[in-house]
Parts: sequence; C-alpha cells; structure tokens
Amino acid sequence: MNNKTLIAAGLGVLSLGTLGVVGITSAATATDAPTSTTTQISSNPMRGGGKGDFGPSMGGGKHGGEFGGRGMFGPQDDATKAALEANDYNAFVKAWESNTNKPSDATAPTQEQFNKMVEGYKKQVVVEQALKDNNYDAYVQATTPTKEEFAQRVSEYTTRTAMKAAVDTKDYDAFVKAWESNTNKPSDATVPTQEQFNKMVARSEQ
Repeated sequence: MNNKTLIAAGLGVLSLGTLGVVGITSAATATDAPTSTTTQISSNPMRGGGKGDFGPSMGGGKHGGEFGGRGMFGPQDDATKAALEANDYNAFVKAWESNTNKPSDATAPTQEQFNKMVEGYKKQVVVEQALKDNNYDAYVQATTPTKEEFAQRVSEYTTRTAMKAAVDTKDYDAFVKAWESNTNKPSDATVPTQEQFNKMVARSEQ
C-alpha cells in the first residue's frame, strides 16, 4: 500500500462514510457498496497537507488511502473496531497512535472525522447484515446515498479531479484554487504549502 491516506486502493473502495469492519483506513462521508475499507483522514490536503493527497473521500492508486486496509492497521484492527463500536474517540486515537506503519508526518483524525467514521461503521454493519440475511431492500436502503450525500460526493469528485490535474501539471496555484473550492473540507483545514504540494508531485512521479 502506498504511503497515502486513509480511507484501500481504487476509486471503488469505500469512502469515510462506509468503513468496513476489517482494516479501518479516510475521511469522507456517505455510503457505497460494501467492500474493504478506507478513510481518507489523516494529514491530507483537505486538512492542510501531509501524506494524503486528495481529501476525505474515495482515494485510489498513488493518491489513495493512508490507512488502506490491513496494510496500515494490521494488528490494530480489533482495537479500532472496538473504538468505533463504542464511539470512543480516545480509544481510537490510542489505537491509531500505536500503528507503527503510518507515515511519519501523519496526524491523528479529528473528533469530527471520527464521528463520520462511526456513522459509516454503523451503516456498514447494516449492509453486512443485509447481505447475511439476503435482504435486498435493507441493502438498498443502507447503500443509497441521500441527495445531500450525493451532492457532496459530486463536489468532492470535482475537487479531487481538479487537484489531481494540478499535481500532474505541477500547477500549485491551480491546486490551491481547487482546494479552496471544496465546501466539504474540515472546518480547521489549512491550505497545503508549496513544499507539501511539491511532495505530492514527487510522489505522483514515483
């Protein structure tokens, strides 16, 4: 797994809104089809830089999840799952800090991001139960986003696409413009610096 943000590889993996029970990993919102988890949270440009490149939702490839699957959390999975089930932020941070595989500049998810992870985890539990029960209606209800959630995904996708294009063309000004256009970034987010942007460019070329 790359040293990117939270939230497995590929645009098809779950965003922060749909965390799975094995390998909590990225800060987005809403619910997708049930697969292995990701959560783009820690240290991403939506929060002001760090290893995670394109904000708190579905990341992929070189710009994917810093907590991607068991590669990042591994033995911490059980502790993370327990913290989500108990809605215990302090326990979650403790489990997160015990992860020796996270990038050196990663920062712990905020309470706000953790709350979204808890919501997503609860939804994922419903999804898994629907699959076990072969309950199509329950599955559809759990996985269909609201209009508000869908609009947020569209906004995040548009922002992420523009940010990736800016990295590909090494255009910091365009990157900042795309970053600032995101209305869903955390309230305490700060614009990534030129140095952080340069690191993203360097990683994209690896």
